[in-house]
Amino acid sequence: MGLVKDNHLSVLLEKINPTAEPAASVSIATSAQNGLNVDSSNSAQLWITELKAASTVQTAVDLYKSLPQIISLDIDPDSKFAILEILYPEVTHCTAQLLSNQLSQDTAKAVSLGQALSRYTYQGYKSLAHQFSQQLDLPEPKQEKGQKQDLQITQQLGQCLFRSCQLLAQNQFDSLSHYLARPSNFWRDLHTLYAAACELNIEHNDFSDSNEASHSIHTIYVKLLLINCTRPNHFSNYELRFVFNELDFWSSLAELERGSTGGLFVIDTASNMGPIYAEGANPSPNNLILDTFNLVKFLNSSLTERANHNVFSDRISRRVIKDLARQWGQKILRQETHIKDRAKVNIACGITSALCMLSKTDSFETFLKLCGESPSAQPAESYTRISNDIWNTGPANISLHQPHPSDPVIYAAMQRRQAKLKLVSGLRVNTSLNGACIELVEEQTEMQPGKPIALRAKGTQRWSAGIIRWKQITPSLSTLCGVQFPTKHCIPAAMRGFRRAQNSDRQFMQAIIFSRQKDLSEQTSLICPPLRYTKGAKIQLLTINNQYTAVLLEEIETTEHLSHFKIAIY
Repeated sequence: MGLVKDNHLSVLLEKINPTAEPAASVSIATSAQNGLNVDSSNSAQLWITELKAASTVQTAVDLYKSLPQIISLDIDPDSKFAILEILYPEVTHCTAQLLSNQLSQDTAKAVSLGQALSRYTYQGYKSLAHQFSQQLDLPEPKQEKGQKQDLQITQQLGQCLFRSCQLLAQNQFDSLSHYLARPSNFWRDLHTLYAAACELNIEHNDFSDSNEASHSIHTIYVKLLLINCTRPNHFSNYELRFVFNELDFWSSLAELERGSTGGLFVIDTASNMGPIYAEGANPSPNNLILDTFNLVKFLNSSLTERANHNVFSDRISRRVIKDLARQWGQKILRQETHIKDRAKVNIACGITSALCMLSKTDSFETFLKLCGESPSAQPAESYTRISNDIWNTGPANISLHQPHPSDPVIYAAMQRRQAKLKLVSGLRVNTSLNGACIELVEEQTEMQPGKPIALRAKGTQRWSAGIIRWKQITPSLSTLCGVQFPTKHCIPAAMRGFRRAQNSDRQFMQAIIFSRQKDLSEQTSLICPPLRYTKGAKIQLLTINNQYTAVLLEEIETTEHLSHFKIAIY
């Protein structure tokens, strides 16, 4: 499927060629003077073996200093390609290690270093792809030997395009998992790389190594299109990793065709934009249609068929799949009115902290006492009987976990005090009927999509319970969070399932009841810690003023932080 006609590959790849900008090439002698003796595959192998002996951080720093010189080396493309292929596994390993932690003031340097390694390697493969394309475009008569050489160059060019797409995909995952914006020219580069592969008719070829999962440029391209047709900033890290892994297979169920009609999404390959809804899009010869009908059909059938019930046994995965089927299956437009606001707010993160703020207590145990319920008893300690010690002062019962009273007192620990609930300060950027956008004043990694919070504006006493829906981090490390408020009324509660036997012990857990009416008579739901859903299960609810019996009607969502159920109270 050729996307660019009457143009040579070198002209096409010139758009993304990093060496198109003024940059001086580095000779081998100059590189050696700088302490880098890498000019062939053998020297690269020796150098990378020496690097592996050091720590991951030191290896990453050495790669960061050396990669720009290696990319600018004035050597033939074949040698440079062999060098990059040797360095690529170590670069990906260091990048994964550096980006393994969430972005904060303490990890900013490591995250930045990991992104720089990936960016330099990406630039190296892009420049190589441009060099190989120029060799293919030479208007010389092709003998049999020349044709074999062209096949080798095409294979190397395809490998460079594939590596570039791999690095773009990893960059997209790293940006989303750290709630960062993607690079400014992400879509322009991705469209161009895919167009070049289509010109060579290699977009479906498998370029992956023996130790990698089977992938093609087409698979990576469709995978990145699909993930951006959803709401990726709404995924937690666990959910994002799940979706990325599953898209390796799901992408084969989506169809990509030339045109502007026939699918839900359209892509303008000549732009620096991702997929948009086909309805209302401007027709263009550069447009591609992304048809997700078969993909949505597969996801819906997998969720409904009993035979596939165990395929998605993980409750988090099932909830995410339902949301993906909706995002890929229909046009969704937000119609809420957002009002700009600069009110200062306090935030309590986590269901326990939210419950304490709503009930004005300092702990869940205190809340249970207000509800008339004794906190769960601590497990009894095991004792042993000691008849006497050598001084005839032994007690009748002594705990095996406590020191003997006859032992000398070396250190007396302070009495354990309950940790004070921590509040986070923020600024409400805008607000709507069912949500708000909050800019956090302090660095906060605990605020994750899918986590319950309680929020109070400065100057008011009323706390409102909500759920974090998305998160973004700016280059200056400012954090923005989108919060959804399910309903107007929220009541702190404790819940537990009914006892199946008289001697069985089912402890209370934290819960927050939401309802459109104050008497809990309309659109009632509750959130609690992650819980496996059983339709029709009866639960007992305690509030400060009342006790209720409720039935679980429907699972709205389950994340790694909470479960949200529709309930009926009677």
